[in-house]
Amino acid sequence: MRIPLFLAFLLFVYSCGEKKPKNSQPFKNNLSFQYSFGEEVLGSPTSLAFDGASSIFINSIGDPFVYEFDLLGNILNKYGREGRGPGELLGASFISADTGGLYIYDRSQLDIIRYSRRDSSFNEIKVDTQIPDFEVYDKKVYVFSPISLTAKLSPDSDRLIHIIDESGEVINSFGEYLNFVEGIPQGMSWLAIEIDNDVLHLVFRYFPIYRAYDLSGKLLNELDLSEISDISKIDENYNEARYKGIAKGGYFVYRAMDVVNNRVFICRMERSIKIDEYLFENDDLSLIKTHEYDSDNFTERFGVVDFFYHEESNSFFVLEINPYPVMSVYKINDQKNPNQLNDPGL
Repeated sequence: MRIPLFLAFLLFVYSCGEKKPKNSQPFKNNLSFQYSFGEEVLGSPTSLAFDGASSIFINSIGDPFVYEFDLLGNILNKYGREGRGPGELLGASFISADTGGLYIYDRSQLDIIRYSRRDSSFNEIKVDTQIPDFEVYDKKVYVFSPISLTAKLSPDSDRLIHIIDESGEVINSFGEYLNFVEGIPQGMSWLAIEIDNDVLHLVFRYFPIYRAYDLSGKLLNELDLSEISDISKIDENYNEARYKGIAKGGYFVYRAMDVVNNRVFICRMERSIKIDEYLFENDDLSLIKTHEYDSDNFTERFGVVDFFYHEESNSFFVLEINPYPVMSVYKINDQKNPNQLNDPGL
């Protein structure tokens, strides 16, 4: 669900094609704003993590700690302290969480620190390399390999995903880079990863390509999402110089992804908040609907940094910059799920 550091400030518009979606039931502005929080402590947020229960964790560029919020925006805790000693951070870059622990990657010291949420204990997982994204599942760390950010690769030169145990040892690697066009510029394999029900889902940020793997590394499916949604189709007349400019400018197709009980939510790179909902079933992906929230003010842009879907309230929690950093809650207007978060400020 995370986004690169520099993209926290980008509010570029991504224009889509005009073709009608296939197998979809689109809704225009079917999201309603509920409330927001965090603006008093969020500096330049880069990622969030949800423990699947009731706690939200958010970090910011340069901060040596991570804030924990409840679903109504109350600050519950603060993890980390500045320094180079055991359990200390110079800068929390990316985070992941489960019900027992909070995992913080410190890119300055090249390690992941796991803080226990039950006591004050911690342990360090030394990774000895820059990692741009990771996900924790069943006490294993699934790391997006950083090599694609620094070099053009042959398809056999490295794997996309490395699995690291709590000692820091790589126990498996899998996944081919997105290299289906020649001359693909550096960084174009950047992706978002989520794990749900023992399936690893990934979507490439620069191209509408989706993949699903089982946790042994077997590829279950690969899809061009432009074939089943109205996202712009991959340009077959690939122009390396043009895409180099796009890569430098952060001109993404997608911003972030979340997966909850086989429902795959992918947030597009657009002026409005636009989240496509897919169903993953029998190793296949089908578009269910598109959720959108837009403003009457055309000059207003929603710079989505990260998000997650909260199933109980049928809402999206969206970390955005509009124009300042804030966590906003948008409820899906669906009569089948009337639950609503009880925000006393409403």
